[in-house]
Amino acid sequence: MRSLPDIKKRNEESVEKTITDLRAEVALLKKHDTRADLIFGFAGWLTCREEVLHVGSSCECSPLAELIAEFCKVNNLEVSDQYPDTFKVPEEGI
Repeated sequence: MRSLPDIKKRNEESVEKTITDLRAEVALLKKHDTRADLIFGFAGWLTCREEVLHVGSSCECSPLAELIAEFCKVNNLEVSDQYPDTFKVPEEGI
């Protein structure tokens, strides 16, 4: 049976590991300081691709959705369960 000091030390190590893990997660989140960084990053990636992507109300949207999914996967991003209520669009975009 473990002594009380051993259990206490193990709990302290567990708490310290949890804090270290949380700090790593925060650092990863801070890698993208703003949502605007992500939008500019995605747009920059699109403009560097050889393949042309047509976007608009008369265009098929699935190619764009596939590229968004790819960009999100590479950047470890998830779509919020509150989408699309988490942002606004300019008037001409409605």
